[in-house]
Amino acid sequence: MADFPPSASAPPGGRLLAAHSAADGFAIGRSLRFPRGDAGAAALGGNGRGLALHEAVARVRCDLEQLLLGLPSDEAQLFEPETYILDEIEPRLLARDAAGQSREDAVIAETSCGCTDLVIDLRMRLLSALEGSSGEVRSLTSHYDDDVVLVTDLVTPSLVASLPRQVCGLIAALDAPTGTRRDVGRTSHAAILARGRSLPIAYVSPHDSSSIPNGAWLVIDARADVARVWVDPDEDFLTAARLSSEANARARLLMDVSREPLDHLGVEVRVNVASPHDDIPASADGVGLVRTEMTFAGRLTAPSESEQLAALLLIGAKARGRPVIVRLFDAGADKPLAWLGGATDPSRGIGRLLAHPHVLATQLRALARAREHADVRVLLPFVRSADDVNAVRNRAAATLRLGAMVESPDAVETIESIAASADFVSIGTNDLTATTLGLERTMEAPMTHPRVLALVRRAIAGSHARGRKVTVCGEMAGDERGARMAIGLGADALSVAPARLAVVRRALGRATLESCRAEALAAIEPGMRLALTP
Repeated sequence: MADFPPSASAPPGGRLLAAHSAADGFAIGRSLRFPRGDAGAAALGGNGRGLALHEAVARVRCDLEQLLLGLPSDEAQLFEPETYILDEIEPRLLARDAAGQSREDAVIAETSCGCTDLVIDLRMRLLSALEGSSGEVRSLTSHYDDDVVLVTDLVTPSLVASLPRQVCGLIAALDAPTGTRRDVGRTSHAAILARGRSLPIAYVSPHDSSSIPNGAWLVIDARADVARVWVDPDEDFLTAARLSSEANARARLLMDVSREPLDHLGVEVRVNVASPHDDIPASADGVGLVRTEMTFAGRLTAPSESEQLAALLLIGAKARGRPVIVRLFDAGADKPLAWLGGATDPSRGIGRLLAHPHVLATQLRALARAREHADVRVLLPFVRSADDVNAVRNRAAATLRLGAMVESPDAVETIESIAASADFVSIGTNDLTATTLGLERTMEAPMTHPRVLALVRRAIAGSHARGRKVTVCGEMAGDERGARMAIGLGADALSVAPARLAVVRRALGRATLESCRAEALAAIEPGMRLALTP
């Protein structure tokens, strides 16, 4: 089998573009340019009739209703908030229209916040409706016999939902004038839809995007955060890419059905998910962390009980009877939620959620109902003391098992009382590392720093003293060396990104408890000696 990419001695021809990955995957196809943008609706084939604003709103509402009926239920629920946004801005749109503002300016003004790609999606729908255009890509792909990679200025959820099977990948401009940094993230609705359809998305610079000609062969490798796009490579390169694509498909199948035996370590390896569309491989021991704040991050209002229940049931079904540990909404720091105080509220984690009792009560009710159908457990974010756990327990159904997420040195100092009040403990190593070393959470940090490892050891020992099992989450758990050290320090389970599951299981399958303990001790002791040196 040919290696991919080919070695430097075998020049691929064409150009290599640096890219940012928003949805993982690998794609080979012919480029098809598809104009998108605030001013691009007319370019999509409008009929020139020019709808009145109230007519455009009615058409968009009808289109959304038809979309919800035509999509699978797990995809349809992603678009439901868009109908709420339309209901919210309709009176303001009509008021601007009555005051004499142009229809297009009114739409852009009411959707200018760009706080979620659903708002941008709604903007595009309204502008297209005003032009009498549907913005369909399906008719354009009919001229191609090969698979197609769509090259566009802007990726919206509606665009992804409407793509025919012939489209195998997407390339978009990273900082196009119509986009924002929020619409290119891995938690955007467009990215969630794309991942569910195994459709890679790669963002390139506007210059590189505009330089891709129609009909050129493209190869997208978006299997890592730093993606690569090859434009017009030669036949040898394309052959190697196709062979690599087939080999990767076979490897994914094998990874999903095989398991590295970890009985000798007595540990479980679970996966983190952010939405019902994320994969839960068969080789995972369940879900160690459901990031509910990401599941509903794009909303302007808090999700209802039924909406939360629907998402939880989908995740529970994918887990196939294995544990599903659901973290309560973790707002604050780098994760602002408009309906939980926004970005200006300095509080975070369970402290902020307790300050919004109606949101907390709704989430706890949804979790209790989901618990009737799946092994759902509840995790409290950024617990400060046993009082936090007790406060939630007083509000929660007796059937719910409550865990405490320990993410700060202060929480580690009171670990025995926290563990005594909780049913299990999880250690969030990302925040623990940042707070211990005085770093911003988004900054790169040494995940196996001796001071951090010492706190992890202390948290595990204190939890075990109270008979509680401990899961280690964060970047430490997803790193081969960090995973071995966590097991060496006594962790009962790890929770990692699905993409890191096979890597971590293989690393642990080759390790022994003795080797893990020795590796962890060797990393801690030099740092402890330095700390004790006068």
